Amino acid sequence: MGTLAVELRIAQLEGRLQGDTPEAHFQDFAQQLRRRDVALDFHRRYPVLARQAVESITAWEATGVELMKTSSRWASTPSWWIWRRSSIRTRSRPPCGTWRSNPVRC
Repeated sequence: MGTLAVELRIAQLEGRLQGDTPEAHFQDFAQQLRRRDVALDFHRRYPVLARQAVESITAWEATGVELMKTSSRWASTPSWWIWRRSSIRTRSRPPCGTWRSNPVRC
């Protein structure tokens, strides 16, 4: 069972959750985790999970930055250059067509 699921169940058994439905319990649990003191306590009890979260966020951030750099390079590339490069790459491929006129798949 996942760490958060275990913590949710513990909070429920200890009576720390507000609400009458499982959805309300989950919402209250999520609200509690947004509090700084609760989040810090959680990360102190689960340091490996905290490290994995930091590594995932760092990788996500690096990917986002790289994506923004790539998209800005593509946005600044003239469209005629993109068309020229794509036509150069496809010259070695056989021509594509419908299955009736040309059975070669694209």
